[in-house]
Amino acid sequence: MTDSSFSKDLSDYQNSNFDFGFTAMTETELSGKVAIVSPVIPPTVIDDTVKTSITNINNKINEITTKISALQVVDKKSDILRVEDKLDKLLIAQNLELATGFKQTEDNMRTIIDEVEERKGEISSIYKEKMTEIERLVLPLLYNLMKNPTKEYIHWPNRVEKINLQISKIIDITRSELEI
Repeated sequence: MTDSSFSKDLSDYQNSNFDFGFTAMTETELSGKVAIVSPVIPPTVIDDTVKTSITNINNKINEITTKISALQVVDKKSDILRVEDKLDKLLIAQNLELATGFKQTEDNMRTIIDEVEERKGEISSIYKEKMTEIERLVLPLLYNLMKNPTKEYIHWPNRVEKINLQISKIIDITRSELEI
């Protein structure tokens, strides 16, 4: 995510007199300190209405199959047509019930998605504010370190107190409750 305002008006950070300290590390020293976290993806959930509708359809099909296999040879063609009509009506009713279940599930999912999108926008706004606050605490350090790029060493008296002060400020921001 890029922000076109990033490069604008950062002079406050560049001219800060606040002292910071850091330790440079080689790739070998750093490699033992990095952890990778994989996201957890929740399993898909099927609506109970859909499960019930599918079970009902399977039960009706099994019932019809049992009845058909129990029928003995029908002498009259009209009896066969009556059975087919009943089967057609049962299938139409079950299909209608299943379609209604799917429609209700779709409506419920749309409502949930809309609510999630709204919350996402609110959280994004809060996130941007918090990141700006953190920039105000960290960027002066980085600009201060760039002031003398030719000097190899940094003299930093009282750095523990100054670092602890900045750490406290950053923790206050990162661990504060989101106000939505």
